[in-house]
Amino acid sequence: HRFKWNRKVLPSSGQITEARVAENRPGAFIKQGRKLDIDFGAEGNRYYAANYWQFPDGIYYEGCSDANVTKEMLVTSCVNATQAANQAEFSREKQDSKLHQRVLWRLIKEICSTKHCDYWLERGAALRVAVDQPAMVCLLGFIWFVVK
Repeated sequence: HRFKWNRKVLPSSGQITEARVAENRPGAFIKQGRKLDIDFGAEGNRYYAANYWQFPDGIYYEGCSDANVTKEMLVTSCVNATQAANQAEFSREKQDSKLHQRVLWRLIKEICSTKHCDYWLERGAALRVAVDQPAMVCLLGFIWFVVK
C-alpha cells in the first residue's frame, strides 16, 4: 500500500469556496507574481521592484456588455469596479502606505487601460473596408481605362 503525500483533492461543485467565486468577481485582482513594465517614477520604480509580488498583474473585468461602450467608459468602470472589489487593499495601514497606494493606483489605471472590447476591432475593420472601397473603385476604373 502506497501513501499519497501532499496531493491536493480537487474540489467538487459542492466544495467551491467564496474565495474561488471571488476570483471571477468584476474588479478582482489577478496575482500571478509577474513584474509588469510600467514607469512609476524613480522612487515608485524602486518600491515596485522590491515588492512587485504583492501587487496585481491583472484585473478580472469584462465591461463590454453595452455596444456603445467607449474606451474611456471602459477604463473608468474598470477602475471603479476594482476599487469596490478591493476595499481592504486600499485601506491598508502601512509605513509606506502613501507610496504603496500611489503605485497601486498607477498599476490599476495601466492594467485597466489595456482592456478592450472585441467588437471595437470588428468596427475598426469595417471602417477600413469602407475607406478602401472608393480607392478600389478608382483603381479598378484606372486599370479598365488603361486596358481598354
